[in-house]
Amino acid sequence: MKSQAGDVIDKIVKPVISDGACRSLILQNKDFYMDLINTAGDDAYELKKSLRNLIQKDSDPQLVKFVNSIDSVPEVETA
Repeated sequence: MKSQAGDVIDKIVKPVISDGACRSLILQNKDFYMDLINTAGDDAYELKKSLRNLIQKDSDPQLVKFVNSIDSVPEVETA
C-alpha cells in the first residue's frame, strides 16, 4: 500500500475527511492515517491544505492534534 499512498489519499481520504462520521473513524485510527499521509509526502499536499483549512473552522481538539501531528502541513493564508 505504501507505493500507492498518494492515490489512496487523493481518491479515498481527501473526499471523505470533511464528513463528520468519516472523520471520526479516521481519528479513531489516527496512527494508520497519519502514517499513510506522511508516506504519501508531496502527494498529500492538497489533503494537508484541506486539513489546515478544516481546523480553522472546526476546533475539535482531536482533529487539531491529528493535523498538528502530520509532517509538513502547509500554513493557510488568511485573506
